[in-house]
Formats: sequence, C-alpha cells, structure tokens
Amino acid sequence: MTCLPSCLELDDVFVLTQNLHSEDSFAQQVIDATDLLIKEGREQGGRLLALNLHPWLVGQPHRIRTVREILEALLVERDDAVWHAAPGSIIEASSPV
Repeated sequence: MTCLPSCLELDDVFVLTQNLHSEDSFAQQVIDATDLLIKEGREQGGRLLALNLHPWLVGQPHRIRTVREILEALLVERDDAVWHAAPGSIIEASSPV
C-alpha cells in the first residue's frame, strides 16, 4: 500500500468552513502554494500538491467561479511547470523500476 501526502491546509472544507476564509482567499492560497512548490521543485526536485475539492462545497453556484480561477491558474497559466496526474500515475512514476 502506498500513501500520498495530503495538504489539509488547502482542503476546501478546512479553508472555507473551518477557517471561514473567503472564496477569493482560498483561490489565492492555492495559487501561492503552487507558485512556491514550482520554485522549490526547480531548485530541489519534484513536489506534490494534492488539491482536495468537494463538489457539495465548491460546486455550489456562488463558489464555482473560484474553482474555475484555480483551474485556470494551474492548468493554463502554469501548465509548463505543473504535471496534472491521478494518484496512480504519481505512484507509478515514483516507483523504482
């Protein structure tokens, strides 16, 4: 069995319902974390950002703009620096041959 690290600090439930941050703040936190991990990855090797999104929370009409902003930032603006992968692909890529 393999475990991948989870980032509770950026979990949507934690940020929006427990810390009571705004949707805009949540988006900026994810983008800032991504930028830092990209910088660290270039200097020290690969990094992992597990982004946990719960449809019942961020899929609401008043929050979907935030999800779009995050995905735009990660999938379009930083596409050359970010590998978008499912957990199985990450485990496979990091396993010894």
